[in-house]
Amino acid sequence: MQTKTYSYFQPEYVKNFKCDGQACGAHCCRRWNIEIDKKTFKKYSHVKPKSAAHEIVKHIKKGTIDNKERYLVQLDKTASCPFLTEDNWCHIQKKYGEEFLSETCVTYPRRTYSFKNFYERALTMTCPVVAATVLVFSEPIKFEHIEVPEIIHNNLNRITSPFSPVPVELWQYIIKIQSAAISILQRRELSIDHRLIVLGFFLDRLDEMIDNNGLEEIDKLTEIYTSDDFIKEYAPIFAQKVNFNAKEFVKIILGTFEALYGGESDFRRKDRRFIDSVVEALQIRVDANNQVAVDEIAQNYLELSKFRKVFVEQYATVFENFLVNEFFLNQYPWKFKGSITYNFGVFVTIYKMLETIAMSKTIQNLKQSKQPPMNKIELTTEIILFVNNVDHNNSYVNKISEQLSGKDNTALLIQSLLQS
Repeated sequence: MQTKTYSYFQPEYVKNFKCDGQACGAHCCRRWNIEIDKKTFKKYSHVKPKSAAHEIVKHIKKGTIDNKERYLVQLDKTASCPFLTEDNWCHIQKKYGEEFLSETCVTYPRRTYSFKNFYERALTMTCPVVAATVLVFSEPIKFEHIEVPEIIHNNLNRITSPFSPVPVELWQYIIKIQSAAISILQRRELSIDHRLIVLGFFLDRLDEMIDNNGLEEIDKLTEIYTSDDFIKEYAPIFAQKVNFNAKEFVKIILGTFEALYGGESDFRRKDRRFIDSVVEALQIRVDANNQVAVDEIAQNYLELSKFRKVFVEQYATVFENFLVNEFFLNQYPWKFKGSITYNFGVFVTIYKMLETIAMSKTIQNLKQSKQPPMNKIELTTEIILFVNNVDHNNSYVNKISEQLSGKDNTALLIQSLLQS
């Protein structure tokens, strides 16, 4: 009997991933909301004897995530899952078998989306093992089409894949759109900012086609933007159109930091791991009215332009891998409710926050005479911490929306966020 298979489009690294709680200290079993799906909760409730069922379900209570009721594991005093053993294994899996794991525990760090006739899957950088592997790739991340057996696809009927946020009418074009965007992000002859500028114009043209019901032109658009001749001729022209506005940049970045780490006038009291270095590098201070001196900070940022350029060039492959994975994993430019332009703005803002943190940390290390001031391992650690903060704090999206208000076209966004 022939086994049923499902078509997947995914980065090649996915098939090589293996969860290793020993390597990361069971990172995903600590400090996070751990959701238990209803089907698994019911299974736990019927474990025999009843005393064993009670020992499990007493640690699971109803709570809310994204304003929806969920069954959530109640973490212990160390902010760890109560089922986590001393050797970083799951007690439930050990005693009852892998089939007793919840959907969340089975799938993490994988994220899969259904397009009805095919699926897309990638891994999140919140997993230290994933980040430590993927971010340090020296070659561009490669993608593949594979056929996945049914038993792996649904893992004994315990896994359901949500439909992608991409509009249904675009499903037949999505792989070409994503492949074109990824190709742009992997144009190593261009700086990271220059690639993002080209990506912005590509998405702007895509948005225009969709609005004008020109879907039949999408194939041609993707072919053009992946052409070597087009990039060589038009990428410099795109960059020349950018007149970077450092003041707007500072407003957006500091306003978004506020949502993640505290008020603009209260930077030093929140998450010192990130903020102290940013405060020091950009010389953030408040004026007599307790307002952040935006003009002064903008000038400080501009004075760091040469250093920033060298820093980003030095770690361009790491930033490239981060951007490619985040774009594909999160189904940009449709991750958030709103326009393609808005999604592009969020995507770039998140990257710019990360870049600012990493650059500031390097400057701090230089002042402390640390050698080397930053390496790929340390940068990877910064990225893991940052992604964890972003992925587990929904308020940053609302704050980015506030900061991007009025910047409803690609040109304004690019000038506010990117330097050619």
